[in-house]
Amino acid sequence: MTTFSLPSQLPCMVLSETVLYPSTALPLYLFEHRYRRMLEDALSGECIFGIVAPLAPRESEEEWNTLAPVATAGFVKACQTHSDGTSNLILEGIARMAVHGWGTDLYPILDVSPLRTTPIAHSPGRRLCGHVLRLIRAIHPKGNNPEIDAVIHHMEAIEEPEAFADTAAFLFAGKNDVKQAILESQDVRQRFQLLISDLQEQRLDKSHRNRMQHNLSDDDLSRN
Repeated sequence: MTTFSLPSQLPCMVLSETVLYPSTALPLYLFEHRYRRMLEDALSGECIFGIVAPLAPRESEEEWNTLAPVATAGFVKACQTHSDGTSNLILEGIARMAVHGWGTDLYPILDVSPLRTTPIAHSPGRRLCGHVLRLIRAIHPKGNNPEIDAVIHHMEAIEEPEAFADTAAFLFAGKNDVKQAILESQDVRQRFQLLISDLQEQRLDKSHRNRMQHNLSDDDLSRN
């Protein structure tokens, strides 16, 4: 889509362990009746709904105590609805949004506003992109996994630091709370810092595991 104006209210899916960013795409399978109805309404309009994370357990099957303060608006890029009413779709993230409140009718509806972003200059942003790529390569050496190699090759072509940071976080951030913190950050430099810290931790964990395995015999490894 070429233009987008965020409405003050937006239907949403409440999803645990899932963070969508602008410039990334999320495959979804919708089977709950409320979300099937939400998709039907979205497809009859602007083809837009949001993804938001719960911060506390459900009080019932229909409600959460608290929702995350920042969510993502997404555009239905492709959709296939099956004869049983379920749907497979691709939701493309298009904007961060601040969550001011929410309610439910047939499905959750958020009160939202655009989340402003503090950009980073292109040159220091590109240096941070390079740092992130080196960390990712330290965790995923070239040639070990062709699919990851293809993903990294795609990332190398992303010129805008903000889009790069979001894409790298979506694909390679290891902890869901880090992913949510990156989503909530309004400063692109801080998003990079959060991502780099997470990747450095992943690299150290991998190095530690490699040393542990190196110090074990084949018999020891077979018993673990």
